[in-house]
Parts: sequence; C-alpha cells; structure tokens
Amino acid sequence: MGSRGDLVARPVPGLSEGWFHMAQSPSVVRTSGWVSFAGWMLLLAGIWQGFLGLLGVVGDDFYVVGQNWIAKLDVTTWGWIHLALGVLLFVTGIFVQLGRPWATWLGIIAAGLSAIGLFVWAPYYPVWAVTVLVVDVLVIYGLAAHGGEVGNESPGGIPGL
Repeated sequence: MGSRGDLVARPVPGLSEGWFHMAQSPSVVRTSGWVSFAGWMLLLAGIWQGFLGLLGVVGDDFYVVGQNWIAKLDVTTWGWIHLALGVLLFVTGIFVQLGRPWATWLGIIAAGLSAIGLFVWAPYYPVWAVTVLVVDVLVIYGLAAHGGEVGNESPGGIPGL
C-alpha cells in the first residue's frame, strides 16, 4: 500500500472482476496557522495559569501585595481562580487543536476570562500578569479572526478522536 494520501486501487464488491475504483486515504483538512497557534497558546496559558494557581494555593507568602485595587481577594482564593482558569484554558486548547468548531468560541470566552482575571490580579505579580495577558489577547485575535477556518485537524495538532 502507499503512503498517506496515495491512491490505492481496490476491487469494488458486486462488480465483475477487473473493475476497480480508486480509494483515497482520509485527507486532513488544514486549519489556519493562527488557529493552531491559538490552540498551542491556550495549552501554554493553561499551564501558566495552573502554575500561578498552585503557587497561590500552596504558598501564601510567594506573592507580595502592593497597592489596594478594586478586587482585593485572599491569595489562596486567587490561587483557586487561576487553577480553575488553567484547567479551562488547557482543556479548551486541546479541543481547539482537535479542530472542534465549538472550541473556537469557548477559547475566546476562556481567554477573555483569563485576561480579565489577570488584569484584576496584576498587583500581585505585574510582569507575569502582563505576559500571560498578551498571550490571551493573541489567542482571542487568532480565534476571532481565523476561527472559521477550523477543520478536522490542525497542522501540527493532535490527531482527532
């Protein structure tokens, strides 16, 4: 047999011998590079958010609070919020990489919630908050501008279920 995408002659059941049809192995529908980028960045942002959450839950003394801002919550509470957002972002990134159309909208919503949470959480760790916030904005752009190009699999993505 040939490699992926090669044409293979197979006999057609029910037809007399000698009649063949050309069957093509399953093709991969490619998505936009921005969608693939957004999927990988969702995975990465999920890991980052999970890491921030674990630091907040495990060690209250890691973060130093500066000025008082609008939402003053306990560091442990912020840790649980970041942990939940991290899981949501990571799982959404997997489904974006799998090419699920509904994951595009979920990715935009998850990245938006992450960006809002990071903006409010910025007094605790400003540089890290801005870094992940920039990634969230790029994810929102990639999915909003190119999310309609989601197919069955993304280039460099995880094979579909």
